[in-house]
Amino acid sequence: MSWKQSRLIGIVLVLLSQMSYAQQFIGIHCGSDESFESPQGEVYYADVSYSAATGYGFIGGATPESYRYELVGGREDVEPLYRRVREGEFSYRIDLSNGLYAVKLMLGDLIMHGPGFRSMAIVAEGETIVQDLDLCEEVGHAFAWSVRFVVDITDDQLTIDFSSEYGGATCSAIAVRAIDEDSSPPSALTGFETIGGYEMNILFWDFCPETDFAGYRVYRRTNGGEWEQITEDSYPLYRYLDYDVTIGMAYDYRVTAVDFWGNESEPTQTLSAAAIANLLKAFS
Repeated sequence: MSWKQSRLIGIVLVLLSQMSYAQQFIGIHCGSDESFESPQGEVYYADVSYSAATGYGFIGGATPESYRYELVGGREDVEPLYRRVREGEFSYRIDLSNGLYAVKLMLGDLIMHGPGFRSMAIVAEGETIVQDLDLCEEVGHAFAWSVRFVVDITDDQLTIDFSSEYGGATCSAIAVRAIDEDSSPPSALTGFETIGGYEMNILFWDFCPETDFAGYRVYRRTNGGEWEQITEDSYPLYRYLDYDVTIGMAYDYRVTAVDFWGNESEPTQTLSAAAIANLLKAFS
C-alpha cells in the first residue's frame, strides 16, 4: 500500500469517526481524494471505493483528469465540486438509517463540447430517475445540471446506478439529506432579472437553498392576460431562455420555487422583456 493510499484511508477513518449515517447531511465529492466544505458548512467527503468499513463509496467507473481552470455556470456556489468527476459505468452505495431522504446529483459535462456524444441514465433504489440524458443538449458544455429526487430507504442502504448508452455516465457530487414531509412552501426567490436578447428573452434569479427544494416554475403572460406556466413542474436551473417569442412583443414573467411535496413559494415580482431582432442574420 502506498503512502498516498494510507493517508487517504486515514482521512476517511477520521471523517467516519465524526460521521453518523443517521445525520442530516452526507455529501460525496465524486472523483476526488479530498473533501470539500461548502459555504453553508456542508462537508462532501473524499471519493472512496465502497466497503462495509467505509459505509459509503463507488463501485466501478474511472476518474479522469482534474478540470482546475474551467468555469462552470449554474454551480450554486460550489464550483470546486465540478472540477472532478467519476465517469463510465458505476454505482454508489451509501449506508443509511431507514427513512426519507432528499438526494441531489450534481452533473456537468466538462469533456463533450456538443450534443450527441453522451447519453446517460440514472437509477436509484431500482427506480429510473433519468433516461437518455444528454447534458450538452440540455444546458451546453460546462454548465451545471442538478437532478433532485426523494427516496424512502427501507433496507439501510441507498443505491444509485449510473449507466450509459454511449459516451459514459458522469457525476461530480452527491448530496443526501434526511427530510420530513411538511406543508411549508419555500421562501420567495430573490435576485430576479430579465433581459431582452437576440430572438429570445433571458431570465435569471438567485438559486433556492431550501433543503426540500425540488425545482422552479416560470410563468408568462402577455397584455395583462392569464398567467401560463411555460416550464415543467420542477425546472432545475436558475436561469431560463425563452425562445418562443415574437420579436418586439413585451412579455411579463415571474418565477416560483416548489418543494418535493408540491408546496409553491410566492412568486417573484413581475418583470417584462422584449426580444430584439438579430440583425447579423441579414448579412449571413
